[in-house]
Amino acid sequence: MNKAFPIIIWIAALGIVLYLFPEFAAYFGFESLGQNRLSSVVFISDDNGKTFDKTYWSGNFAPTVYDFEIDGRDSSFVYAATDQGLFMSRDRGSHWFRYSDLEGQLAKAMIFQIEKSANNPARLFVSAFKNGQGGIYETDDRFFTPRKIFDTKEAAAYKLDSLGDKLYMGLSDGRVISYSLSDFGFRLLAALGSPITDIVVNNAKVYAATQAKEVWVGSVSGNDFTPLREEQPSQSAYTASLLGANLKTVVAKKPIKTILPDGQGGIYLAAADKLYRSVNRGKNWQLILDVPGRRVSSLNLGSGGRIIVGTGKEREDNSL
Repeated sequence: MNKAFPIIIWIAALGIVLYLFPEFAAYFGFESLGQNRLSSVVFISDDNGKTFDKTYWSGNFAPTVYDFEIDGRDSSFVYAATDQGLFMSRDRGSHWFRYSDLEGQLAKAMIFQIEKSANNPARLFVSAFKNGQGGIYETDDRFFTPRKIFDTKEAAAYKLDSLGDKLYMGLSDGRVISYSLSDFGFRLLAALGSPITDIVVNNAKVYAATQAKEVWVGSVSGNDFTPLREEQPSQSAYTASLLGANLKTVVAKKPIKTILPDGQGGIYLAAADKLYRSVNRGKNWQLILDVPGRRVSSLNLGSGGRIIVGTGKEREDNSL
């Protein structure tokens, strides 16, 4: 009995800590699944989009999912950026729960994007907007103790991209900014006058798409951004920088949200409440997912044929 008493005390103390500080519970995998219900917030597929399954989502709300990122050290950890905070999955996306860091810096914040450092997969960056102020946080401990590296009043970093030792930011006020991960310096590359809706860095060029439906291109050194003259079928910078695909045969009549190549000759395209796939560079498109009442708002192509699809409110917002 005497030996068992300290163990009982230790278990009780641990239970109290996990109850009072849910971020500890979430971090170590003790999240409650009692409120985790099957939902159409996120869909997953393990067969390149032939079949999709709903996933379990904590709470009774259905946020808009802006972005996904897979942990660089353990692929079973997946993060979701939403308009109602940061969410985490410990089983490759099957179950999701709201996550808050130790100091609550990300609690009740709008999370726009999560980006992995190009030269250090364990280093993650997250763009947040809270209390009228935008900020970029970095972490190497799965957001347990994130550190703010950038903030700006009344603006948010809608899009991030990483190349080499640089992090590139596209802001809601039209600015394109680079951040050096080695010397921690910031540089203004361009001020485009319209919210940045997508940003891609490829071959020393920065492609920035704006809410005004323009795609600008400039060098990573900045000060030389010019708009692409050819008409762009979407706001996605991927269209201009990576694919060169034929989009005229797309069945969807609404604006294209996301275009992603799978690295195996296939292209995935999200528009409104539908997700399409092409295996011949856009000559033909196959409808692989339809989510009536929602819209496809984010897409992640993982290894082994896994696809993670995030959805959002049916009505498009004014930013993303």
